[in-house]
Amino acid sequence: LCFAGDARVRGQTGVLSERRGSYPFIDFRLLNNTTLSGEIGTKKKVKRLLSFQRYFHASRLLRGIVPQASLYLLDEDYLGQARHMLSKVGMWDFDIFLFDRLTNGNSLVTLLCHLFNVHGLIHHFQLDMVTLHRFLVMVQEDYHSQNPYHNAVHAADVTQAMHCYLREPKLANFLTPSDVMLGLLAAAAHDVDHPGVNQPFLIKTKHHLASLYQ
Repeated sequence: LCFAGDARVRGQTGVLSERRGSYPFIDFRLLNNTTLSGEIGTKKKVKRLLSFQRYFHASRLLRGIVPQASLYLLDEDYLGQARHMLSKVGMWDFDIFLFDRLTNGNSLVTLLCHLFNVHGLIHHFQLDMVTLHRFLVMVQEDYHSQNPYHNAVHAADVTQAMHCYLREPKLANFLTPSDVMLGLLAAAAHDVDHPGVNQPFLIKTKHHLASLYQ
């Protein structure tokens, strides 16, 4: 499927990057990357174990290229609107698509940092904010932004819904901080690395994920 206004651009480093929130061309040929049994060398072994998305990020990091998706600068007007929305994060009619636009496609990271603070998890577990933020960025970037459904926005939507469930009085009274943290992380990471197709498709195309998890 090719949508109008393909948002992929070539940056200063010469590496193709994608703007989150767009729906660029979905190349399903990437899902048919079969691996050879006789591959040798660390680089090929890593590529065989990882998805294309993860291998792409790993190879860029090995070359010293900073992923552009994690560098987002917003003007004060957008930041103010995003903060105002977070004050209503416990409501079921929370508009995750608007929030994603206000955070420049970083809704999952921004939402989780806020929820970890709201639930007192940072203080309780003595979490390092830099390490936490790096981890959340890694989770967000392991979602395939070209997927029309199983993307980071969907993960943020499920995480916000999980927050609403965790606040229900009949449930909240029995939850420990570990329960809350595991619930939020499970919601955030439940579709990480989803290639956008179902299991039978992966099996029939002999995708490496089908071989890995058979």
